Amino acid sequence: MRYAPSEVELACMEAMDSADRLHYFISRSMECEEVWSLRNAEGWVSREHAGRAVIPVWPYRMLAENVAGEGEAADAVSLEHFVYHELNDLHMEAIGVEIIPGRESGLMLSASELFQIFDRKMDEEQYFIEG
Repeated sequence: MRYAPSEVELACMEAMDSADRLHYFISRSMECEEVWSLRNAEGWVSREHAGRAVIPVWPYRMLAENVAGEGEAADAVSLEHFVYHELNDLHMEAIGVEIIPGRESGLMLSASELFQIFDRKMDEEQYFIEG
């Protein structure tokens, strides 16, 4: 497993469109079996985008650290916990997910949409989380 993007990946990410970033996020999160976001003293950090609360997510720590604000720190949860618990909680609270934001906004999805993508992808690849 890799836990940081290569220099080539970082350079390519700048040119990725939303669909490519989503595919990259899904595949790398599955590869590393974790999802990174930001936490502060109150918990997960949410941002407002177009009048909607969203949490930013990344497949790697360094990508989250690059955009952390004051009082925020990169924090990971296991992929299994994110998909089967966090996304459900976000859905219940009507909080969306922002995929790999950086200098530009990331792709905005509902928690339900992201759950369906992960669930389908895990089934396609007969993906099993060990543990």
